Amino acid sequence: MKKIWHAPTTTDLDRKQLIRMLVEKIVIDTVEPERIGLSILWADGRPRKQLELLRSPYFHRLIWEWHLEDVCPQVMVERLEGMGARTQQANAWSVDTVKRTLAILVKRARVSAIACGKGAPPARLQPWQVMIELDAAGLEAEEIAARLNARGLLTRFRAPWSASSVQSVLRQRQN
Repeated sequence: MKKIWHAPTTTDLDRKQLIRMLVEKIVIDTVEPERIGLSILWADGRPRKQLELLRSPYFHRLIWEWHLEDVCPQVMVERLEGMGARTQQANAWSVDTVKRTLAILVKRARVSAIACGKGAPPARLQPWQVMIELDAAGLEAEEIAARLNARGLLTRFRAPWSASSVQSVLRQRQN
């Protein structure tokens, strides 16, 4: 079977037909943020095969945990390769991809930390990012303005935030 599958003359259409002959159906058992559990029911009646597919949030969590342990991106890539991990685009992880992913995760962590009233704001953090996070957490506009002002995040006019200015920005972001 492997020889047929990997033969240079075997097309993707041929592979699809092979799968259709071998597999009766695939059943999705569980869907979770980090993994999908599924079962393959074989056409010839062999026992079902249980599989677990790891999703991007799983690998993002690992990358974040390794980052907190001061693991360098190259080592992260090696670990991900050892697990057979792929990106959402089904590519192998590279140092650049890990670095881009880390940049996104760090930014999310900063927004969350500021929204929760912890930590100093990073230089490039935009007030609207914090507003959206705090609004989603159910805080009123006055409390959001107070937290922004306490963190030194000012309006574009370098003025303190008011409840009405927060409401205005949130309305603009919803449209």
